[in-house]
Amino acid sequence: MYVYPFENLMNEGYSYLGEGDFSKAIELFSDAFTITIGDENKANALHGKGIALRLNCQFDESKDAFRAAISLVSSKSLIARIKRDFGMCYLDHGKMMVCDYEARCDMYDLAEEAFISSRDSLKSCGEYTEATVSDTFLARLYFLVGRKNDAVQIFNRSNEILRNNNATYELNNLVWLARASFVGRWRYAYRAIYLSVRIPAKRRWKEYMIILIGGNFLYEKIASKMRK
Repeated sequence: MYVYPFENLMNEGYSYLGEGDFSKAIELFSDAFTITIGDENKANALHGKGIALRLNCQFDESKDAFRAAISLVSSKSLIARIKRDFGMCYLDHGKMMVCDYEARCDMYDLAEEAFISSRDSLKSCGEYTEATVSDTFLARLYFLVGRKNDAVQIFNRSNEILRNNNATYELNNLVWLARASFVGRWRYAYRAIYLSVRIPAKRRWKEYMIILIGGNFLYEKIASKMRK
């Protein structure tokens, strides 16, 4: 079956995201945006680019990409998925604001609003798997602000829904569950390693192994360097 160049670029972009090469992913998503026609395709390219920019710690550029993507489409479902990653940009940006507590809290509030809006919109569309993913993003926020029990509860509940449903979503959730729960990180270690090889997702494999070996302390020390 013939695969259009746009689809090739998008697939390669997400592959490079999984490998941790965010600069290359940004380049590919930008190329996909340039060559395609149609607002939905352009929005999908901007969505991917926004994710890559966020992972590359280019937060303002990431937000601009997400805003532009949302402006192009009317699909409630697609907007909700973009909002979810927009919220993750707020979350990661807030984490960087170590010297400005008020600004960090503002970013976390915006992240929470985006995650809840995304989850509820996707539920109303009948997209329960995607709504579950938005819930896991909310759990990431809860974990980072110290609501560990709430986070672990959501991660565990979501794992039952995502298992054998979407490998990438399941693996992402398991990485965060490993961060939040010592028991969880060992309970699901084999599953996480299996998924990271199957997808493949070299970056997630590295992250999980770091968490297994050194817990969150080592992870936080190394994670930022993995994005360089």
